[in-house]
Amino acid sequence: MTEKEALHNLIRRIPDFEERALKDPIPLLAWFLQTYCKKEEFTETDIQRFLKYLGISIALYLPLPFSRFPNIVSTGTGYKLKWRARDNFDKQFLSTPTSIEVHQLLKALPAKIPIAEEKTYLIETLKCYSCKANRAAIVMCWNLAFSHLCHFVLTDPSHLTSFNRVLASKFPK
Repeated sequence: MTEKEALHNLIRRIPDFEERALKDPIPLLAWFLQTYCKKEEFTETDIQRFLKYLGISIALYLPLPFSRFPNIVSTGTGYKLKWRARDNFDKQFLSTPTSIEVHQLLKALPAKIPIAEEKTYLIETLKCYSCKANRAAIVMCWNLAFSHLCHFVLTDPSHLTSFNRVLASKFPK
């Protein structure tokens, strides 16, 4: 998923984003860069890029007045959001610790699957799920299950024999 798609997915989950954006989107974007994009530091260019993604006029914020944000500190090579501000955003926008752990487990799952086709189906399923495209996630999960079943049946001759025997007894024609 691109950073633009991830940002739009976050925005969809924030019901009052337009009001926040009119007041000031910079701290929220700083939090997004550090939390979702896993950047230890961010630059003015990063913030400008995200403002463009959101269709917010960059001219309103140039030059970016990071000095007016007490929660954003300069690191010399970039900027960081103070830990307390990050915690506040986390409490507002991240789900419970359990759901965060589940998302991390799901993110680690493709690396554990040895079959490339199944890994591809799982990655697509997780992309659909993370974008809240639930029907597409269900379809991709069915594709994954069918691929796994085919692989299971077709790779072992004894499984194939058993499958054919049961298939013939259930559907004699």
